[in-house]
Amino acid sequence: NKKYKRNKNDRKKKQRKSNKSTVDAMALKIGLNVVPASHYSSNIKNNTTARLEHGNTNKTKKKKTKAPIIILWGRKAKEFFWKNDPNSLKKKFICETGRQLTMKQITNDQNFPLFQIENVLDHATLDRAQSLLADRNVMKYAEELEQHELVDGKVKALRRSFVSQLSYQNDDISRQILDLVMTNLPIDLVERTKQNESKDNDLESDHPHPYEDGSIVYYRATGNDFYDTHHDSYDPNETPRTHQRAYTILLYLRVPLGSPTNGGTEFPRLTTLSSSSNKAVVVKPIAGDALLWPNFNIEGNPCMQSVHRALPMQTANNKYHKNQDDSNDHDEMSKIVINLWFEGRMS
Repeated sequence: NKKYKRNKNDRKKKQRKSNKSTVDAMALKIGLNVVPASHYSSNIKNNTTARLEHGNTNKTKKKKTKAPIIILWGRKAKEFFWKNDPNSLKKKFICETGRQLTMKQITNDQNFPLFQIENVLDHATLDRAQSLLADRNVMKYAEELEQHELVDGKVKALRRSFVSQLSYQNDDISRQILDLVMTNLPIDLVERTKQNESKDNDLESDHPHPYEDGSIVYYRATGNDFYDTHHDSYDPNETPRTHQRAYTILLYLRVPLGSPTNGGTEFPRLTTLSSSSNKAVVVKPIAGDALLWPNFNIEGNPCMQSVHRALPMQTANNKYHKNQDDSNDHDEMSKIVINLWFEGRMS
């Protein structure tokens, strides 16, 4: 009996370790150092304490970068971000499906290349995407994630949301979502990016910025979800990523009603033009539109002007813009976005 109990306890420990490893592996893949909130108490302080007790002390033992991070820009991407006519607020691009896309620049005092691509997904395609997101095969991969960090010796919540990884190597639904999105984005940025299925061939790829990774992020107004200020690829106090994210495409699939500060995306290091109060740039596109920006400057160095944050939603205003036929079962998710990251080769 004692031997049986020991074996049973050993199996339980191995199962808990396996579950945690699976979650940590997923978090690491999408570029996070996180622990699911469900593993601990719902209390933020308890979550943070538990996280630190489990040996995750990367925030307390910071490693400084010894060598500068520099990536090599491909010609098309470089021209896309930095050779647009500054006097032209809108420009046309072609996607794989043959549709013409309109892109406008989000003007700012720093002249940072922040763009909004309008109508990436038309009404019919947006309905299809939302239907796929409601599929159980996608939702089963979604994990409720909380990330905390130590700032000046105090614990600070960095993010809270549901996240599901998007990869061509995942299930068929994930591939359908990626194909649906990729074929409706500018060819110059996403052409032949599926070659990330075989990382060994990336260096021979015609496209120098293959799709590196992506995720679906679900924000609940009732869950007080948010993502505080962060850079998508680089932290000077952390060990450099193996694969740098040259640029980010943030596609909005569900958007809460109200002002831009209700669930919008803020760029705290960018200021609005002709603003006497020097306010930070806040953008909240409509569902089907996308934001686009580089995470490195034209010389290939990390660009900290790209740091951004997902603003929380007001619980009193958690209704969302939706199409007439949108009737999925996840109405508590007031904001849904897709992050797409494209790799930059190290020089």
